[in-house]
Amino acid sequence: MFAQSGRKNYRNKVIEPFSQKKGKIISGFFQKRSHEVFEVEENMLNSKLGNRIIEVFKMIANEEKLTVYDEKKHQGLLRNIMVRTNSSQEAMLVLVVNTKKLEESLKRILLEMTQRIPELKSIYLSFNTKKTNVVLGDKNIRIWGEKTLKEELFGIEFHISPTSFFQINVPQTKHLYEKALSLIPDIENKNVVDAYSGTGTIGMLLSKRAKKVYAIEIVESASRDGEKTAKENRITNIDFICGAVEVELDRLLKEGKQLDAIVFDPPRKGIEESILRKVAEVGIPEMVYISCNPSTLARDLKIMADCGYQVGEIQPFDMFPQTSHVETIALIQKM
Repeated sequence: MFAQSGRKNYRNKVIEPFSQKKGKIISGFFQKRSHEVFEVEENMLNSKLGNRIIEVFKMIANEEKLTVYDEKKHQGLLRNIMVRTNSSQEAMLVLVVNTKKLEESLKRILLEMTQRIPELKSIYLSFNTKKTNVVLGDKNIRIWGEKTLKEELFGIEFHISPTSFFQINVPQTKHLYEKALSLIPDIENKNVVDAYSGTGTIGMLLSKRAKKVYAIEIVESASRDGEKTAKENRITNIDFICGAVEVELDRLLKEGKQLDAIVFDPPRKGIEESILRKVAEVGIPEMVYISCNPSTLARDLKIMADCGYQVGEIQPFDMFPQTSHVETIALIQKM
């Protein structure tokens, strides 16, 4: 296990649901197997700035007597609050509300946040009127400030939108990605696919070493953020492709592109079996699999073993201190 020295206040993204207790607006965690919210005095995993922003907003919301969303009645305004922070102690606030239009009173409250929290660089409203557990709505509008939050990693400045994926533990991410890239031998002569690329963090790090990189991501805003980052950093040997991995990987192969290695960083559900079998079918010799779920990693490794691949190396990382979760890197090679 690759451990982390600092084990508190490492999360650069926090989402908390709102609730009401004894007439007071609170936020925090869901109790186990329920949607009952319990409040903690201080969330030790969140960044200190993130905690402060949430507390200040709740104070204003209570002063203004805003309503809280009741999922049983499907009534009330405030659903969730999301805060993203960066290494420069700057922040983006995203307020998720049960309404279809921007009320001037709500805009006034959010603008007041900019006076109380000078570290804020961006404020968004996310309109979510559906009966759903999905946090963000389909419509996210910028109320104030910059379109994206910037984060520097390995000398590259990345743009992060409200919906973009970005690793929540930057110090440990640097070690994770260094290890992942070191597993691909002779990388400077290879064309590499960055699958489930998010904002292209891995892809752009790969571009510093690889001959060519194809970054595939289904979330359009994340793919756009990646393109913007590449342009600003004058990175020319990376192509951003917006679409499903299984579809776009197949298209690249049909176009006759030479693919020497592939880096997978999928969500918790793992990789579609059809994608793994497509990789095996065309004989891509090397895979680096970055997994946040040991169960789906084990399942996918078995599929690749059945397809004639073997695990060359495996390394767990403690990306989420104080929790049961672990990130694991596996090198998978064709036998």
